[in-house]
This record gives sequence, C-alpha cells and structure tokens, in this order.
Amino acid sequence: MIALYHDGAQLRFRDLTTDRFIETEIQGEEVMLSNGQVYIKQHEHIFAIEFVELANKTLLSLRAVANAMINSTRMFDGVAIQSLLGSYYASIPGVGGGCHQVRMSDLDGAQIINAKLYRNVLVVVVTTAGRYDKYIYRFAKDFSSYDVRVLPDVANTDIEFTVLDTGVVLHLIDYDKLEIFSSAKDSMKVSVLEDEALHDDVKLFHTGKQALMAKGHKLYKFKMA
Repeated sequence: MIALYHDGAQLRFRDLTTDRFIETEIQGEEVMLSNGQVYIKQHEHIFAIEFVELANKTLLSLRAVANAMINSTRMFDGVAIQSLLGSYYASIPGVGGGCHQVRMSDLDGAQIINAKLYRNVLVVVVTTAGRYDKYIYRFAKDFSSYDVRVLPDVANTDIEFTVLDTGVVLHLIDYDKLEIFSSAKDSMKVSVLEDEALHDDVKLFHTGKQALMAKGHKLYKFKMA
C-alpha cells in the first residue's frame, strides 16, 4: 500500500508496508486517482505512475497517456477537464491504458467547481450567473457517447456518489436525499429516498453489490427495499 501527497511541487510516496519513503524526483502540479491508478499533470502532459516492485525497493516510472493545456487543465477525482478556447473537454483514463477524450459542450460558458468520475458515471458541479448546477453524465462502455441530466440550482455543491457492481448508482443530492438510478446510458427511471440518516457528513461506498454508508466513526450496510 502506497500513500501519496504533495510537498510543494514535489510528490512524496510512502510505502506503508515498509514504513519508508520511496526515493523519487517526480514532480507534478496536480494529481488524480482513477481505477486504482495514480495520474499526474506535468506541464503539457498527463502521466500514469507505474510502480515496479523489486526485492528490496520499489521504483517509479512515468507513462504518458494524454496531452494537456498547461494553464487550463484541472484534475479531479477520476477525470481531467480542460478548456480549449472556451470549449470543455474531458480526459478519461481507460482501464486497460490510453485515455478517452470527450467533448463536453454542455459545460461551455460555465465555471467548473468540482467533478468526479467513477466507472461510467461523471458528476460535474458548475456555477453560472451566481447559482450552482449539477450535471450528471452516463457514458457508453466505450465512452463514444453519453446522456446528461441537469439538477438546477442545487443547495449542496459536494459530490457524493458510488456505483454498485449491479450498475445501481447511489447519489446524495441534498443533505437528506438520495437519488437511485441505473448507470446504463439512456435509462429513464430515477428514484429519490429521503431520510434523516442521510444528514450530516455522509460518505457513500460499496463492496460488490453491497451499499455502504460512513457517518462519523461508524460504517453502515443498507439496501433498497
């Protein structure tokens, strides 16, 4: 298990098994995690960090996956979004390597506050004219197309969702409301669950088909009837 954090422009990697730092000179302006893989942005490139485990130490190497505009690319949880002359593009790392480049014309003209991609679901919070809107994207398996749904004028700008192995998406849309829908593109059904248990700093997780909710120092299992 490796811990990673920023120390100025320098990246620090600590091997938690041996409890020691991994020697490296790798630097990066921004970092993201996608499908268990660490990615960094260096100037005009996005690199995947590869870990090579030897008998007595771990070595790091870089693998280029995408180009990036140096001053207009931001890395979020699972996705990098860049603005090219006011037009937004998402860079989505592929599970087997490479990177999908997707034009996001729905976001043009807005200021992106936060974003998170997990599996084929992307949630983006933007601000326009003093209000916050939330865009929910569902991509096809090859990321060649998507559908999008907008939650206008949201009160909670945090992004909290997970996708079960069944394809069910659990998305916290307000301080006590949970959206439940399919990750399948073009699926129409959306259910909303309202419960006081969803209030105050709730984190959503899953293991396989089991939905989990962390609240305070406790972890709860739950299921939809």
